[in-house]
Order: sequence, then C-alpha cells, then structure tokens
Amino acid sequence: KPNRAKRTNRANHQDARQQEEVRKRKIMLTQRIEVKLRIVLVFLQIILLSGDVYDVSWPKLYLNVLEVFSFVRFDLFAMAQMECLTGNNRSWMRLLLATLAPIAIAVLAMVVYGVVYT
Repeated sequence: KPNRAKRTNRANHQDARQQEEVRKRKIMLTQRIEVKLRIVLVFLQIILLSGDVYDVSWPKLYLNVLEVFSFVRFDLFAMAQMECLTGNNRSWMRLLLATLAPIAIAVLAMVVYGVVYT
C-alpha cells in the first residue's frame, strides 16, 4: 500500500506540472497576441493619419480600404480641437501625438493593471 500511495502522489505531481505548463503556454500565447495587436493598432494609426499629413491624392480603392478601419482612428486633435497647441501647419506634430497616444494609453493601462492586480 505505501508504494501505491507513492505512485498516486507522483501522478498527482506530474498532473500538476502539466497543468502549470499548459497555463504558462496560454499566458505566453495571450501575450504574443497582445503585442501583435498593439503593433497593428499603431500601424493603422499611422496609415490612417497619413492622409492628413501628406498632400497626396490617393487612389479611390485605397481610401475605401482605409475607411473600413476608420473606427480605429484616434485623432486627439479632432476630438479636443488642439490646433492652438500645434498651429495650423504642424502636421508632423499631429502625427507624432496620434502615434504616441495609443502607446501611452497602453503603458498607462499596464501600470494600472500591475498596481491593481499585484
């Protein structure tokens, strides 16, 4: 009977290790997906604001594709009427702030999450 208890204890320990490995893999996969989504979000921010920054007549098809993703557009200047901050001809500042704003929000969210859940 003692040998049976040892075998059962080993099996339980192995099951616990396997469950922990599965949990770690899920966390790593989630983190990878989050990073890729952040990259895509910032890329879309840059692309969506490129029409405001550069005076280029884009093809109609390209503009239609951009319109599909317009819900992602985070134009801080349009929301807050911030022309007084940058002036009318400071398009590069608009692009810079629009690109950095989602990153800053993501960092702030991670800090708040770290403070609340640790």
